[in-house]
Amino acid sequence: MLDGLVEQDFEARWAAASVAVRRKHILVGLSEACSISDNLNHARCFTGDILLLDHLSTEGKVFLELIKLIIHDREAETLQNFPGETWEKFVQSEESEPSSDEVRKIMLSEMKILRTLLIYYVVLFTMLSFTGYPRPTIPVQKHRFDLNVENQLANVEKAERATIYGKAAAKQMKKEDWAGFLERNSRRKVVCDNCLKPQTPEQKYPRCARC
Repeated sequence: MLDGLVEQDFEARWAAASVAVRRKHILVGLSEACSISDNLNHARCFTGDILLLDHLSTEGKVFLELIKLIIHDREAETLQNFPGETWEKFVQSEESEPSSDEVRKIMLSEMKILRTLLIYYVVLFTMLSFTGYPRPTIPVQKHRFDLNVENQLANVEKAERATIYGKAAAKQMKKEDWAGFLERNSRRKVVCDNCLKPQTPEQKYPRCARC
């Protein structure tokens, strides 16, 4: 699919676009990729070297190089380990640990996979948004959570980001996560559970008057 989008003069159009336009579509890509699943959303803390709005939008060639890297290496037997100085230092420190803990090794492998998948999805959704192609609908089901547990998880994620990328980068990523949430929320629609008819101000979720 990336090939088809690239062939439509994507490179020239992206390079000619303003920073504001590129930033807008990258935010869509970040927002929708992170909303696919919780583990991909949490994987954002492993991508601070790459998935930052300023980094991807200020210079058009940065995003284009990312696309070329994906297309060039997508046939490889192993997932692409996108370069990032901070990320690579973290991986090296983990791999150099004189530990036989298999759980730790499995966790690091999962981090690598989720990091790569998130970058793939951000690139794809950004390109679809920029070219005007419809993006896949991501169904979201809201559950009730224990607020204390949610706060604890948020603190753990915050600590992970600060440990890997430093407090300044972690703070910037949090701001961009919030911007992504607002972008998704602006397109949120409530529909009837039964007939899928969109809710109107006169009706109450989850069922319309007819149902």
